[in-house]
Amino acid sequence: MVDLPARRLTLEIAGLPVRAVSIQRLRVPTAFRKVEATAHPFVWQAYHASISRYPITEVEAPDDTLEAQQRPPILPPREDSGGVWVYLAFDRGLELWLLSPPTSLSERLQRWLFVGRTHLWREARLVAALLQGDATIPVSVVLELPPGDIRAVFRALPDSARLALRY
Repeated sequence: MVDLPARRLTLEIAGLPVRAVSIQRLRVPTAFRKVEATAHPFVWQAYHASISRYPITEVEAPDDTLEAQQRPPILPPREDSGGVWVYLAFDRGLELWLLSPPTSLSERLQRWLFVGRTHLWREARLVAALLQGDATIPVSVVLELPPGDIRAVFRALPDSARLALRY
């Protein structure tokens, strides 16, 4: 759920809040008022991200319990502390950008390149939708959040995620 007036993003599972995140910065276009307000949540359709959705660690299984007890604990690989950027496309034309604020000039450039590549990918999807007769004009909402919160929310989203939006 994204609560724009309260500047809060909440990850809920079956209606129970699991993680609440404060939005650092928010950018909502004036065309946002045209988004259809219904009681039905927005349905997640596609994404583009600078991080993997499912980080995988390959581990060779031990032969027996003694070998397993002698092994040191297996920790996931450490991730870069750099920027994390995620674009989520929903039905009815809603687009949600989750961007971490850049901390350096190189990170600012990487973010700019990610946004540019994502816009090209997005435009290709829009052209394909227009050719199929779907003339929904997209509306983008940009949220700036800490990188750790973006990772947690993005990786916790189920494949059938829904977005409730309060505005």
